[in-house]
Amino acid sequence: MNREEAKIIELAKRKGEDLYKLFKSKRIDYDAIFKIILSTDNFQRQVISDYISNNHSKSILILIEDKLKGDLRDILTYMFYNPYELDARLLYKSFQGFRTDTKTIIEIFATRPKWYLELVDEVYEKIYKRSLKSELEKKKNKDFYKFLLCLFNTERGEGKHIDISEGEKIVEEMNAKGLKAYGTNLELFKKVFVLPSREDFVLIARIFFKNNPKKKNLYQAVDDQVGGDNRELLKALVYAICDPSHYFAHCLKKAIVGLGTNTKTLNRILTCRSEIDMDVIRERYKGETNRELIDDIKGDCYGEYGKFLVELASRTPEEE
Repeated sequence: MNREEAKIIELAKRKGEDLYKLFKSKRIDYDAIFKIILSTDNFQRQVISDYISNNHSKSILILIEDKLKGDLRDILTYMFYNPYELDARLLYKSFQGFRTDTKTIIEIFATRPKWYLELVDEVYEKIYKRSLKSELEKKKNKDFYKFLLCLFNTERGEGKHIDISEGEKIVEEMNAKGLKAYGTNLELFKKVFVLPSREDFVLIARIFFKNNPKKKNLYQAVDDQVGGDNRELLKALVYAICDPSHYFAHCLKKAIVGLGTNTKTLNRILTCRSEIDMDVIRERYKGETNRELIDDIKGDCYGEYGKFLVELASRTPEEE
């Protein structure tokens, strides 16, 4: 550990002590709590969490559970999980109950690389005593779960680099077989949506649009031709590979615009992306809706919860 790292850790511990006192006080000072949390990155919040657990009788998660309710409790809890544990817990909830939450599952599998999913799997097995892979294999009779297993098991972008002529041949095959086949056939799915590098997939998508007689892009064509959960997975992959920030902006639009607000989606995306590409997501959101993300959050979410969301969505991640 160098001097700069030691300084960051020491500062995080002091913030941990301040945060503990704020949660133990009789009256909650939300602004002060938000200021501490929003002034830290995930690594610092892990230091804060460890400090409170090691030096006080309650963990930060228990303190949040004791003092807060509803969506504000949920998003502050999310903030104190490391990314792998948060995804593991979100996936576990998605697999439980009468109806599987395929929206969350698709978002995680479409946007996380293989190495990341393997780390999520390690945490999943540690917490729940069974692997994420086994959860998928239990349902492997459906194409959707076969595709998820493919994403889990395959290093993406490991296919042979293609040139324009090879891209033309792939698009010719896609048009001849129909995109519906790519939503049911594992090998075809893998060939186009998993193995190509981002650059090669973008090339395929551009050629597809150029050669499509109806002038539909690949996302629109998938939406027309593929059915069910497979359609949503392929659409997510098209966005996530070509422009991940646009994909998350699109998900936020669906969560906010229209009747009702999906706060689970807001909590999940704002927590996961606030330190990565929140500034680009705001731009993509405005490009798709002609509205400001911050203004839409203010219009849909109120009180201390709304205030925290606005601050989180306003972040501009620092350059590495």
